[in-house]
Amino acid sequence: MQEIYQKIQKIKLPLWEDFPNMDLYVDQVVSYINQTLSFLDLEGKEMVITKSMVNNYVKHSMVPQPIKKYYKPYHVGYLIVVCILKCCFSLKDISKMINIYRNMKDDHIELHYNRFISIFEKNLKEIFLSNTLPNLTYESPSPEQQLMESTIRTVVYKIYSQSLLHSMSE
Repeated sequence: MQEIYQKIQKIKLPLWEDFPNMDLYVDQVVSYINQTLSFLDLEGKEMVITKSMVNNYVKHSMVPQPIKKYYKPYHVGYLIVVCILKCCFSLKDISKMINIYRNMKDDHIELHYNRFISIFEKNLKEIFLSNTLPNLTYESPSPEQQLMESTIRTVVYKIYSQSLLHSMSE
């Protein structure tokens, strides 16, 4: 567990302005994202994203089409968000969420991306570095009790998020 905490402490996800400032081929995008999001693969056995996944996300309009086989920085941003969200949400729900942001009047994708990353990092580090969840039910929870509570919260937050998504999609 200590190894995971050390990994989390070192996480610094790229902001919009940190993306490679050049066109990338799909293999380069996959490599960049797998390196950036390696902390999501806690067992170190799988890739976070593959070339087939990228093609699938493009096919289902979750990510814009590449331009003459080249991927721009905004493609990288979309793909990072999709990879983070797919830990807990279906691709259908992720697609709906992305479309909600695409249809907002203030079309500042880089601002939305940077906020997403900032909030994600902040919450991730707060939970991992404190080694506890805020407002736990138990006074001195065992690891098993922490697991149960975090699992329940994950499900509850997912249900809440899906209900918000449903109400916005109507």
